[in-house]
Amino acid sequence: MKRFLAPTLAGLMCYVIFLVATIPATFINTLLAHYVDQNIQVANAQGTLWHGSGSLYGMEEISWRIKVPELFLGHLHVLVMNKDAAQPMDVFISPARIELKHVSLTLPATLLSDFAQPLKLMAPGGLLSLSTEAFSVSNTFLGSVNLDWQNASSALSRVSPIGTYHFHVIGLGHHLNIHLDTQDGPLFLAGKGTWSLQSGLYFTGTASSENEQFSALLNLIGKPAENGTYSIHIGPQ
Repeated sequence: MKRFLAPTLAGLMCYVIFLVATIPATFINTLLAHYVDQNIQVANAQGTLWHGSGSLYGMEEISWRIKVPELFLGHLHVLVMNKDAAQPMDVFISPARIELKHVSLTLPATLLSDFAQPLKLMAPGGLLSLSTEAFSVSNTFLGSVNLDWQNASSALSRVSPIGTYHFHVIGLGHHLNIHLDTQDGPLFLAGKGTWSLQSGLYFTGTASSENEQFSALLNLIGKPAENGTYSIHIGPQ
């Protein structure tokens, strides 16, 4: 009996290793939903979980490689490549921390809707160009992120695009500092604020435009102030 047991266990172990090694690339979406956000999806995933490729949000063509030995240390370490990046993006995920290095991605502007109700009502469109050299999230925020909202649009405006906007986000411990500037376009937006897990978004700024077609949008995002400008306030009064 014993002489048959060892080969059987060896064969079973080889089969388990084969199954693990060939986990399809589509399983990457399960990991993203569990560790990061359910809204993050990789479309048309090909290859395996450990070394695959696909399209992030159906827009950014990426490939990835998971550092398998580090899984035994209790964390997920992924190198992500895209055709425009000078070097691989470094993504480190553990139950206590998410760390990003050398990240440069293009994402849909609809993601802005998750941060505040006025942004959701605005129904933003366009593209977000995100970049950071180093940013980490644990029980604190550390690092900085540059976010460019390109070809910005809103379902409440017939004018499209409404402009191009730059967000500079700085992690300062338990909250993020946010600075907004207008790069170009008929709708001027500027302001600053903070965001935290406990308090959400608090933002004050101004909006203005010489184009009367923006009146509905301006009245949604702000209140009339001096010299044809609108004051923006998001968060507790």
